[in-house]
Amino acid sequence: MDNFKDYPLLAAHAHLQSRVSKRAIDKVIEIWKRAEINMPPFVAAYAIHYQTSPEICTRYNHPHGSGCSFGSRCHFLHRCLFCGCMSSSPHGMFFRDRNDAFICEEYRQFRHEMRDFQDRYNEAKDFNIIVEQMRLVYEKS
Repeated sequence: MDNFKDYPLLAAHAHLQSRVSKRAIDKVIEIWKRAEINMPPFVAAYAIHYQTSPEICTRYNHPHGSGCSFGSRCHFLHRCLFCGCMSSSPHGMFFRDRNDAFICEEYRQFRHEMRDFQDRYNEAKDFNIIVEQMRLVYEKS
């Protein structure tokens, strides 16, 4: 598990997670909970990493994948929380195509690496637990 060479996006994610304090991540998750924004916890590190002014729109990146209903009236930045894309191929983190595949190529690859990791190491744990374990391993390396 401590060799990430087969999992470049998992390694990059673990690295990002290790650079953001657990306290900051918990704060973002708490803000989301109070605002009733149901985002996967591992996304908090990306929200902190891509923090800009204006802030990134969570409606645009919401797990339901339908984007922001405010359109041009929205005061927040419409940018993918996972890859940071804004212009070349606009999409939110959870947008899907007609075949129900994720549009964000990096997120699609990340999920592929995670499934491969789970199969290889026989890890049936919750996705967020695996991400946290990888973050801790990365911090020690």
